[in-house]
Amino acid sequence: QQTMAEASDIIFTTYSLSLAASFMKNMAYLDDENSGRIDWRSFIPEKDPKCMSPMVDSLLNHARTRRKESGQLSNTYFDYSTPNTTPSTASNGSETSVSLQEFLDWSETTAPMMGSALPTFLHVLF
Repeated sequence: QQTMAEASDIIFTTYSLSLAASFMKNMAYLDDENSGRIDWRSFIPEKDPKCMSPMVDSLLNHARTRRKESGQLSNTYFDYSTPNTTPSTASNGSETSVSLQEFLDWSETTAPMMGSALPTFLHVLF
């Protein structure tokens, strides 16, 4: 069964990873004397930042368009793991959920740097 996730959670997670990577990178370049000059609170994401709404809407619109083009209903997908590909209803699917493939398609075309949030975070971490 295809895994679905809330679009707003995906966007918030990538945003948080980017902020964390930025904070760690900034702290790594400071010496002990200047470490207090960076306000760590500016790197804590807001609970529900309004700036993410357009990105979430864009991702959801892309997912809806992709589903319409493939002939799927909003809560259905094709299960390619079995030889008989018939539409199935996603148990956790909703109008605000997207699949991994929908997110990857959207991020490659609309927000190409979005996919680098996790690798950048891991690179800075290690």
